[in-house]
Amino acid sequence: MGMEIVTMFGLAVISVGMWTLRVTVAASGRRSASSMVAALEAVVFVLTFSHLVSDLTSPIRLASYAAGVAAGTAVGLYVHDRTARREVEIQIVAPGPSNPVLEVVRDLGWPATVSSADGPHGPVTQLWLTVQSSESRAVMEIVRCAAPDAFVSSRALASTINAQRPASSPTLARGQRETAFCTSHPRSHPPHTARA
Repeated sequence: MGMEIVTMFGLAVISVGMWTLRVTVAASGRRSASSMVAALEAVVFVLTFSHLVSDLTSPIRLASYAAGVAAGTAVGLYVHDRTARREVEIQIVAPGPSNPVLEVVRDLGWPATVSSADGPHGPVTQLWLTVQSSESRAVMEIVRCAAPDAFVSSRALASTINAQRPASSPTLARGQRETAFCTSHPRSHPPHTARA
């Protein structure tokens, strides 16, 4: 019984994980990769389904399948986040005609385009920058510390032409830059964020 539970759980994790990965990869426009994942997913799904329906009266087996589905979804999303190479456009609307968030973003290596505009409560600074999806969270966290009243939105881009890249590679590992920056620039509340 113990091996059956482990088998059911493992098959569900692999099957649902691959399904989640296929959907997210297809949504990002990587058709060849999604097709290959779909072929493997079909084989695993047949094995999983046949194992499940062989004994639908076992509550332990059903519970193992349900747990595997939950874990598989998390695994699929995690793998996609770690392997995705799509680009993300981030827009920042910060209060004031010359908000220091621009200097902060550029000093940390992210090219940004800036313009001035009129918001409902006065002048604002608008920034746009394109980063790899793996960097988007770092930008959000740094903006949260540098400009807590800023509105921030992000959306995945299907394709780009002549997108600006950082002039040099970051000197700190991913996750360390925002931690170091926010430690030295603490803020009490986050900006308003939205994602497309």
